[in-house]
Amino acid sequence: MAIIIEGVNCFDAWHNASTHIVNHPNGEDINMIVNVINPCDFVNLTTWLSDYNPKDIDGNGDNIRHVINTIFPYGLRDLIPNRFDFYEKYGTIFQKSHNKRWGTYFQRLISFGKGIHPDHPNQLENAIHSLQGNSPQRFFINFHLTASNIESNIKPLGGPCWQFGEIIKSPNGSIDLVVVYRNHDYFNKALGNFIGLAKLLEFICTEAQQRPGSLVVHSIHGYSSAGIPKLRQLIN
Repeated sequence: MAIIIEGVNCFDAWHNASTHIVNHPNGEDINMIVNVINPCDFVNLTTWLSDYNPKDIDGNGDNIRHVINTIFPYGLRDLIPNRFDFYEKYGTIFQKSHNKRWGTYFQRLISFGKGIHPDHPNQLENAIHSLQGNSPQRFFINFHLTASNIESNIKPLGGPCWQFGEIIKSPNGSIDLVVVYRNHDYFNKALGNFIGLAKLLEFICTEAQQRPGSLVVHSIHGYSSAGIPKLRQLIN
């Protein structure tokens, strides 16, 4: 059975979902549908980054800024206003990176399936281009983040957890982003994921001259990799 959790902004939604996990008898839950009503409200972003960084609670935890950057490198974007130069610069930086086990979500958005797909399509640019057409029809634009594994349908914990994304043009004309996570770590990843996804949505809408709507995150399995006491400490 699915549970729907709502929040006004990214922090509010993460806090409500994390509180649900903390209070759940098993310390985890399945099919959590988290609706962020106004994801592009970043008024308190500086406070979120300084006060709710997993690494400050657990020395082995993730830096929230690094989590955000795997989805959308917002600091680099601020330095490079032209999106095509932005893509190119990121590609150069990624090639010099030593951490290429899975790449990053942003790399897969702008160059999907390297080594698998012959064209390495820029899914992000395709979405922007489609939205710029201002079609009166509703859009359902897909983002694919993982390649199909024809040998096995079994996926262990870990690895790339953002599986799928879809851009939707809602009846009121705003642009929504819906994403699916198979295993979603609410201690290390979720707040950074929400912010990164919201930054991605904001970028798409700015470039396509559209109005951002809501962010909907389906956490198929929500949990805390650091345990419930540390998640409770983080949200408090």
